[in-house]
Amino acid sequence: MDEIEELKEVVMNGLSGQGPSRLDMVGHMLCKTNQGAKAILDRLIEDGKVERLPRGIYRLKMQESVF
Repeated sequence: MDEIEELKEVVMNGLSGQGPSRLDMVGHMLCKTNQGAKAILDRLIEDGKVERLPRGIYRLKMQESVF
């Protein structure tokens, strides 16, 4: 696993651990301390896995389940 994939996994785990409503702390801390993390969040947004809300809040997009 390369560094980018590893960081993506860390970001996804951190975001999912915070729940769908209050992810601003995780996203803000990552972006403030590591510009690479912001690039990862941007890539996750492009992949459709994360959405960015106003005021720097990041939220996992809910996956639709098909039964």
